[in-house]
Amino acid sequence: MDEQTRRRNATPPDRARCADGPDASERFMEILQRFGHDLRSAVSDVVGGLRLVDFDRLDPETRLQLERVGAAGDALASLVESALFHASGLEAMEAAEPGVPLSGLVEHWRKRWTGHATGAGVAFEMRVEVDPNLIPHVPRITLDRIVSNILGNALDHAGGAGVRLSVSMEPGEPLVIEVADGGPGFDPERVPLRDGGGDGHGLGLSIARELARDAGASLEISTGPPLGGAVVRLVLPPHLIGSAADATGDPGAEVL
Repeated sequence: MDEQTRRRNATPPDRARCADGPDASERFMEILQRFGHDLRSAVSDVVGGLRLVDFDRLDPETRLQLERVGAAGDALASLVESALFHASGLEAMEAAEPGVPLSGLVEHWRKRWTGHATGAGVAFEMRVEVDPNLIPHVPRITLDRIVSNILGNALDHAGGAGVRLSVSMEPGEPLVIEVADGGPGFDPERVPLRDGGGDGHGLGLSIARELARDAGASLEISTGPPLGGAVVRLVLPPHLIGSAADATGDPGAEVL
């Protein structure tokens, strides 16, 4: 590999090292840490301030939209943290983080996406037909990014029709998180486009598919029932699903 190709393919710290040696790489990491500190501080103020709001004193519509902003703020905080992990080469630390119960994830999605749907004039329904204490062994930020990309795509392309988020799991079977809409649907063969072209579903579903694959799950896409439009199913195999007892180290617990 020639020097020009090596520089073009280098990661940011590698590029700094190519240009000015080890000192430049250390400087890059120092700048990253300083920006990380300030980003965390700013995001913390946004999230912390929203948590001090007395939601019980608000009218329903204002409360709904502030819950949406609060949930999006939580998501932003997690995204900033994840981005800093990756930029620092610490992805393994993020992957090692324990999973969280489905109940917390479902409530987060309710708060964030109900307000989004209301603002877009789209009916949004959630159906959870599993034990809310089940814990996916996938980093929370990864699962949230997958589902958020799928939901955001559905709400953008539903054409005013409904969107439904369903979570289900039969005994011994995979956990399935399904997002269906009543829009025109799409050609599954064109979804992986990364430039946002084709049928317009583009990058969001490509990100979701890549994250699902890296997590050991899969993404299934089709058009049809239950609402007649696009259907995207995140399928997590049984070995990626545990219970609250697993997380506490209960020796009697079994992985579902």
